[in-house]
Amino acid sequence: QRSTSNEGGSSLPTSGRPGQLPGQLPGLLPGLLPGLFPGLGGPGSLGANGTADESLADEVRGTRPHQIDLELAQLSQGVYAGKGSTHFEPLDAAALEHLGIAPRSLTGPGGFQANIYRDDEGRYVLAFAGTDPSSVSDWGANAQQGLGGLSTQHVQAIALAQHLAGAVGRDNMALTGHSLGGGLASTASLATDVPAVTFNAAGVHPNTVLAAAALGHRDPGLEPGQVRNYHVRGEILTTLQNPLGSFVDHAPFLGDSVLPNALGTQIALDPAKGPDLHPSPWSLVSPVAGVVDTAIDLGGYAISQHQAPSVIEAMQASEYFGKN
Repeated sequence: QRSTSNEGGSSLPTSGRPGQLPGQLPGLLPGLLPGLFPGLGGPGSLGANGTADESLADEVRGTRPHQIDLELAQLSQGVYAGKGSTHFEPLDAAALEHLGIAPRSLTGPGGFQANIYRDDEGRYVLAFAGTDPSSVSDWGANAQQGLGGLSTQHVQAIALAQHLAGAVGRDNMALTGHSLGGGLASTASLATDVPAVTFNAAGVHPNTVLAAAALGHRDPGLEPGQVRNYHVRGEILTTLQNPLGSFVDHAPFLGDSVLPNALGTQIALDPAKGPDLHPSPWSLVSPVAGVVDTAIDLGGYAISQHQAPSVIEAMQASEYFGKN
């Protein structure tokens, strides 16, 4: 039974038929977008048979932390520089082309960036990069989500995930991403039913949820354990999206922000280290100066805790992964 709740995330729309978009979009998207994004709405919507001995999708699914999540976090960080992890290595151009995937499809003019990884068992992870602070296109994608628009990055993420699923099988792959990349992974999961583990993920607007469901010919909802999002308590993005829930583990979103929320089960991590405060020497003269300096330090700390290395440090220090 597909749930219309996202297990601690924002509510997902339930009206209409499976894969149905409001207004004129049902006829527009399936007809126009596959020509722009090859593979969109193709065999990966239903998935091919996997080839690995053990299903990666089954290993990844769930509402509680899994040991593989730490490695997925490393891939979410490595995608920025094309690096792999202990067990997963990025595919080279020949391996991508063998799957029928053009290497150029891993990047896009809208700031899109992704990588595909494979382990020795022939299991695949599709990882999406997050926001490049210097990229106007990335910030544009974030703004489009905030306003309910469907960005080209989200459509490209769906197309790439469907293409890979059609080549290797939905059960033989998983999705991951950090920040904006987490939002892309969640969106692709909605369209393919491939499980995703995300980190400090950007929110996904209900309009994008509907669009992803339509492009994947699916109901606009998540199966239990389909998406799992880790966030560091107090990090800037989750705090802006959900100021109260940012600090509480497995808490539902309380509608306390106009920004769209991250999808899936929410798992809060304690920061690996606290803020480094630098009291102003002027605070003895003016208490206001001390407050301003403290606010600046805390703001910088919240931003630093959003970064992928801070997520990995928090996971390594967490009881979930036996590091304490």
